[in-house]
Amino acid sequence: MKITFIGGGSVQWTPKLVTDMALTETLADAELVLHDIDTNALDLLTRVCTKIVAQAEANMQVEATLDRAGALQNADFVILCVAIGRLPAMRNDLEIPERYGINQSVGDTVGPGGLARGLRHIPFAAQVAREMEQLCPHAWLINLTNPMTTICRAVTHATSIRTVGLCHEVTGVRCRLGEILDVPETTIELEVAGINHLPVISNFRIGKEDGMPMLNAWLAEHGPLKFIDEHMPGIRDIFHDRLGVKLTLFQQLGVLFGAGDRHVAEFLAGFLTEASGRGRHYGLVLTTIAHREALAQQRRAKLEEFLNGVLGDLQMSDEQLAPVIAALAGGGGR
Repeated sequence: MKITFIGGGSVQWTPKLVTDMALTETLADAELVLHDIDTNALDLLTRVCTKIVAQAEANMQVEATLDRAGALQNADFVILCVAIGRLPAMRNDLEIPERYGINQSVGDTVGPGGLARGLRHIPFAAQVAREMEQLCPHAWLINLTNPMTTICRAVTHATSIRTVGLCHEVTGVRCRLGEILDVPETTIELEVAGINHLPVISNFRIGKEDGMPMLNAWLAEHGPLKFIDEHMPGIRDIFHDRLGVKLTLFQQLGVLFGAGDRHVAEFLAGFLTEASGRGRHYGLVLTTIAHREALAQQRRAKLEEFLNGVLGDLQMSDEQLAPVIAALAGGGGR
């Protein structure tokens, strides 16, 4: 099996996903080809992934290349995880609209930031898919790049390539539901419909019990804004889902959205206005480029530490990519 990672120099996604693949029996013998246009990032992540595979005692072959055509040739799965223009481009997505009073908590799916990001990424994704038609026509494209829905739709409409888009927002919301209802998240079963980043949880069960009345009872006691002053240590605090937007909407509309508040707020009017303190009244924090730069530096430093020593046991993440690829390859249901 050949798995090609377009954007394999990602300090955020590559180590986590390669760990998952190396720990997944169906994928542990695969040929993994990392492709990127950033030679320094590609070198760093190649060394990191080689060490991950060795520590996992997997037989995965890790290769790196700047040649996209060579990376795609005869691939079985192609992972797309890119950021065209990187953070300097995203700075414009956020800061130019902000000058005109448009606040964005993420800026990668809807609004002016989502539009600009789509215009940068959709043509590239379609081009990769056209190259796949020539070099690996039967491969699956596993897309992690935002704006998720429009990229997948473009690839499906413009080419014959099969594509799956994966996002972890619903997984995060399930975890938070487990915390507030004081049940193991593994006992929560969700029914989900909709598009990224605005999926709707149409129903959820905790074991055999209907979860919606349980959530309504919790809201009647605690209210939707209980967690708006809750904080996490370190830079991750800005990404913490304090649930104020989702629970307010659920209380008012009976609709439970299945993404983090940072995403949900951008689809609906009123949550990011000056009157709402640009989201602060609901526990939202606008994610700035400075935040993202600090997080990238932190991740890069951790990778350098990993290269200088073994940092504990490798563990599977909650991401769906490795299990989905394994299932598509015949390695178990998903």
